[in-house]
Amino acid sequence: MIGWPGNDGARASPVTQGAPFAILTSLRNEVQSLSPTMPAAGLKISPKPNFSSVCNVVFDSAVPCIAVLWKCYVTSPQLREVHEHILQLLRVHQVHFILGDDTALPVILAEDQRWIAQDWMPRAQAVGLKAIASKRSSSYFGQLSVQCVQSIAPAGLAFRSFDKMEDGRAWLRSVCPT
Repeated sequence: MIGWPGNDGARASPVTQGAPFAILTSLRNEVQSLSPTMPAAGLKISPKPNFSSVCNVVFDSAVPCIAVLWKCYVTSPQLREVHEHILQLLRVHQVHFILGDDTALPVILAEDQRWIAQDWMPRAQAVGLKAIASKRSSSYFGQLSVQCVQSIAPAGLAFRSFDKMEDGRAWLRSVCPT
């Protein structure tokens, strides 16, 4: 996983490297160099919530979308806090898309899968969510978890999983109404 700054500004060490991560590495470096008051390249850092040790969430105006970088396993309360924050950002930025990097997400518990699909997604649709693109988890169980969520999700949401973040970003741009 590419390390992003945590609450204390410390960087986590990368555990995955290679060509597929070049774009994400560039994005990470750009985000690390930004201050919340002076965003550059269309990125705005959301206020530092309590979950920043497990996930980073930013508004990416280049798509436009809410970009989510999962760093590790998350507990149910953490996962739900992240999703509530994403919902808030969807409202604030009036965007219709989410781009997730699920590389380091090892699994989503069955109860949380149901909560995402049956509780959170209908609320996200109500504020305008139309499509979600994600980079596949490196974990088999992470991939299976995402597939399960997609299979029980409400009608009307488009989902695609990709091996590369840039492919997901390009797909979202192709379905973007603007």
